[in-house]
Amino acid sequence: MKAIEELTACGHRNIQGTHTTTLEITKADQVTLKGNCIVAVRASKAISALAPSFKELLRKPASRVTLNIEVSGLREEAKGFGDPRLQLTSREDIVCRKSNFACGRTLMVKANKAAADMDRRVIEALRNPGNKVSITISVEY
Repeated sequence: MKAIEELTACGHRNIQGTHTTTLEITKADQVTLKGNCIVAVRASKAISALAPSFKELLRKPASRVTLNIEVSGLREEAKGFGDPRLQLTSREDIVCRKSNFACGRTLMVKANKAAADMDRRVIEALRNPGNKVSITISVEY
């Protein structure tokens, strides 16, 4: 079984992309320099708005999750796993984690990338507030 969710977001001048364990997309309009895991703002959806059938697949043991970020003709991909412990309740954020930690903001655990692992050309493009970001999340079980 496979499900796909698509959303849009924007870049922001304070995007740092230096966090070593997480990667975050937020609905918030602003990000401070302390939010070094945030790679896109003004997202059209938070994790709570994902379809119920999509969430169900995310909670299956060993489901595989892929997050694709496209901006200015560049593409970045992060892969990880779903988990039965995922709460998927945040109304603001979507977070990919390299660790096994799960909370209401967590989309995937054991991810192969955090913000610091992203291509620096992609991060540079994400620093432009005028850039539109396309995000595709797929889950397979």
